[in-house]
Amino acid sequence: MARIIAKVFAILIVIAVICAIGFAILKIYATTKALEQDVVAQTYIKKVVLSFNADDLSEFKEYLHPKLTEYLETKEGTKLISLLSKIGTLKTIDELKWVSSKSVASTAQGQYEFSNYEVQATFENGKGLVKVSTIPNGDGYFVTNFQIFSEYYATLQ
Repeated sequence: MARIIAKVFAILIVIAVICAIGFAILKIYATTKALEQDVVAQTYIKKVVLSFNADDLSEFKEYLHPKLTEYLETKEGTKLISLLSKIGTLKTIDELKWVSSKSVASTAQGQYEFSNYEVQATFENGKGLVKVSTIPNGDGYFVTNFQIFSEYYATLQ
C-alpha cells in the first residue's frame, strides 16, 4: 500500500513539474510576443506623431480610424486642427512611452485592446505632450485618439 501511495505521489510531482515548465514556457512566449508587438507599436506611433502636419493631413489621416477621419472633416474637426496647429511645426520627439492597455467590449466588432502611448515633443512654439490611443487593425493599428497638451495653448486666451 505504501508503494502505491509513493508511486501516486511521484506521478503527481512529475505532472506538477511538467505543468510548471509548460506554464513557464507559455509565459516566456507571451512576454516575447508582447515585446515584439510593443516594438512594432512604438515604430507605428512614431510615424503617426511625425506625420502630423496641420497644413497637409493626408499622410496623418492614413493612420486614423475611419470615424476619426470623418470627424476631422467636420466643422468641429477643422476647428480642432486649427487650434492644434497653433503650436507650430513639430521639430523633435523624445522616446515614446507606453502608458496602458485595456480590453474594451464592442457590441459590433467583439473586443478591442486599446493601447495608450505618450511622447514629449518639441514644436515650433513650445514643448508639448502628445497622447495617442490605438486599436489593432489586422497587421497594423488605427489611431482612435490623438491629443496635444502644452502650456502654449494657455497663452492663446
